[in-house]
Amino acid sequence: MPVPTHIARPVICSYGLGVDSTAILLRWLVDPSSRDFPLDHLTVVVAHTGDEWANTGALATRYILPRLRAAGVRLVQVARKGPSLARDGVIVLDDSDAPRVLHSQGAYKLSDEMLAAGTVPQTGGTRMCSIHAKGEVLDALIAQLVQGRPYRHILGFEAGECTRARRDATYDTAQRTGEYPLIEWGWNRVDCNDWIFLLTGVSWPKSACSYCPFALTNQEGRQRTLTRFTEEPGPACLALRMEHTAIALNPRQGLVPNGRLIDMARTFPGMKTTLDRFRDETARAEHAVYRIRRVWPPRSSDPTQAGRAARSVELVATGTRAQMHHKLQADSDRDGKQIDTSDPDHHRLWAHRRTQAGPGYEEFFAVAPATAHHKVSRNFAGALAKLSQRNLF
Repeated sequence: MPVPTHIARPVICSYGLGVDSTAILLRWLVDPSSRDFPLDHLTVVVAHTGDEWANTGALATRYILPRLRAAGVRLVQVARKGPSLARDGVIVLDDSDAPRVLHSQGAYKLSDEMLAAGTVPQTGGTRMCSIHAKGEVLDALIAQLVQGRPYRHILGFEAGECTRARRDATYDTAQRTGEYPLIEWGWNRVDCNDWIFLLTGVSWPKSACSYCPFALTNQEGRQRTLTRFTEEPGPACLALRMEHTAIALNPRQGLVPNGRLIDMARTFPGMKTTLDRFRDETARAEHAVYRIRRVWPPRSSDPTQAGRAARSVELVATGTRAQMHHKLQADSDRDGKQIDTSDPDHHRLWAHRRTQAGPGYEEFFAVAPATAHHKVSRNFAGALAKLSQRNLF
């Protein structure tokens, strides 16, 4: 498993399957003058989220793996083994200098985590989904590979991403040195695409999980993603299913900023078959009545402002979708409260609505596929106590 000890300073290349890192590998493989190390010093590492687009994996299998085999370059593929990296660790899916299979299905998928939590990846702040599913996994793998030796860590930041490179360089240590060949070469995304096309004859797609919300933040990305959905209905249904459950538990949780993927899909040409499949899969899935409680405690620095929300999700009952809607209606009749049908996709029985933008509390019951697990945030009880002390609900 470790890099051979005669290699004093290994070169570790993080390969994300996308345009930038693909361009680096292809140039290194065909142009020895572009690198200052022999290829037997290079180890290419891939962290699989389990939810990469199928055509990206197919292209890497067709055009990259044969070249790595021919050059005898070592490729190590790894994934999360379970929900907790600290407890479950990582699993090496393949370690070979003659790789033939790209194990893009992973092991414990990022979508497994999202569905269990009843949420979707967030676009605000740090890309925690990428950190958990890729960054931390690769850190654990690299530590096993280099065994404390100094190493060069190659990342595919292009010429327009100097800020990202500078930020990454702050993680350098006496052991790790980040390097950014594309910036050194002055290559931007167009240069990378042109180089890949020259060598393969194909236009390389962006690498991402099929449900990545960052791909849906602008019109170009939405068009590209929805077009891919018409070609790959499986990933489309996964994204729609993930969003469906997340919205049931949190009306503000769509995959599209200030919107919902399902609404875009309904108006996009060619999506009818995929939508029919999604509706059929959803109808046949086991469902649950969930009790959702969410607390926004007063912020310590300013009690008039809301602090970070804490959530409690409980599965009240499970069964068919019809049975769970029947139970929700029965609970509504019993409590004398009308079911909120303002959202045609998600009916809710409200026990308490948040009435202000600052500190507050909400509680409701909703029906959704029984994929989310019972979970209470560690800070939920404390946040609820703070709210109660101030009589804010």
